[in-house]
Amino acid sequence: MTKNKNILIISPHTDDAELGCGSTIYKLNKKGYNLHYIAFSSCEDSVPKKFDKNILRNEVTKSTKILGIQNKNLNILNFKVREFGKHRQEILDIMINYKRNINPFIIFTTSINDIHQDHKVINEESIRAFKFENLLSYEIPWNTKNFKPNLYVEIKMNEFLKKIKSLSQYKSQKFRRYFDNDFIKSQLLFRGIQSKFKLAEAFEIINLNSDISI
Repeated sequence: MTKNKNILIISPHTDDAELGCGSTIYKLNKKGYNLHYIAFSSCEDSVPKKFDKNILRNEVTKSTKILGIQNKNLNILNFKVREFGKHRQEILDIMINYKRNINPFIIFTTSINDIHQDHKVINEESIRAFKFENLLSYEIPWNTKNFKPNLYVEIKMNEFLKKIKSLSQYKSQKFRRYFDNDFIKSQLLFRGIQSKFKLAEAFEIINLNSDISI
């Protein structure tokens, strides 16, 4: 196994990465990797009116802790939702600083085919920053009509349940259909059938320059 134990998880908004690869994050934590998580927006302008504006900061802190991410490795920024395109260079610079400071072994980001404007920016700047590193994109099916996985990670039941527990911390987002536990499980079952596992999370390999063990 590589001596470099740093993993970088890039999430455009709080919750995206947990939805896309929460079980894999927990699996890597169990294997002893150092997990670093950056959310580029806490989506204050999108929080339902009955909740405090900063609630997603609290929820992502609880959610990522369940998956094994230490608070010191959690970075929550506050770029405005749907305005990432105005801040490309700043976003790229932040990613490059992570590259210099932690030299991540694997980077998880959004899909190249994700149609959400913020997710698209994050994918493109991730490729610029990490074009020579092990770069994988996770699946967010309601925004990605043409996801083409070529890497499947087997997910055990306890790893799936950790993902569910993690996402349950997002009380402010429970109205969203994709937070439904049955939907989340059906996605892992579908990818499991494709890969001959019982449950799986799927990824697109953007770049792979060394053997990875997940």
